[in-house]
Amino acid sequence: FAERPPGEPGAIALEPGDTVYIPACVPSRLIPHGENVQLRLKAEPGVREAVAWYCTCGALVASTEIAPGVVQDVYLAAVHAFNASDRRCPMCAEAHPPAELGDIAWAEVAAAIRASE
Repeated sequence: FAERPPGEPGAIALEPGDTVYIPACVPSRLIPHGENVQLRLKAEPGVREAVAWYCTCGALVASTEIAPGVVQDVYLAAVHAFNASDRRCPMCAEAHPPAELGDIAWAEVAAAIRASE
């Protein structure tokens, strides 16, 4: 990896078979440009987890801590709360677009997980 100033976002282009380790408590965003497999290793028992939205200026716009349980339920609620909020950066006042949920049926996935437990 090329060194970059602390706090400055970077991008990594991956090839098939590549692996990336992202340490705990490091904000990250994975943007696939095609088919991919993402594995998340989680500690047992569950530890602190959160979802956060950052501005391009680097400021935290919003965050929600995720309690242990079915993560998909809390993530869906966090996205709905973020989308219903002002979504304005506290540092530079940029208005952010609503968070995209993609084509995943979050509520249905959460229900299937609860049913399997």
